[in-house]
Amino acid sequence: MAHHQTVFLEAAPFFLTDDVFATAEYYRDKLGFSFETFFGDPPSFVIVRRNSARILFRQVPANARPAPRPNHAKFAPTIDAYIWVSDVDALAVDSGNATRPFSINPSIPTAAASVAR
Repeated sequence: MAHHQTVFLEAAPFFLTDDVFATAEYYRDKLGFSFETFFGDPPSFVIVRRNSARILFRQVPANARPAPRPNHAKFAPTIDAYIWVSDVDALAVDSGNATRPFSINPSIPTAAASVAR
């Protein structure tokens, strides 16, 4: 019997946020992601997408705010997510933010951006 190896297709980071609506709108307006709907009653979860990249966000309940701190707030040389893009300079132009809402790791041959929010 032949051994079948499972292929991992994608992975998506999952972040907690204080305001799922403001977060989704930021990713849409500043970074060109899109979203179709908010899930939950009341709405508290969204999946934003740009091309094949997806990021999941869940709003924490009011009594659990603020949402957990980002990794770099706990340990400076870390990031929360790594997103490979074809042209990081074009992303900076697309975002309309000269200060770049992300950091670049030049040690990776493919342009990679770490989104900060």
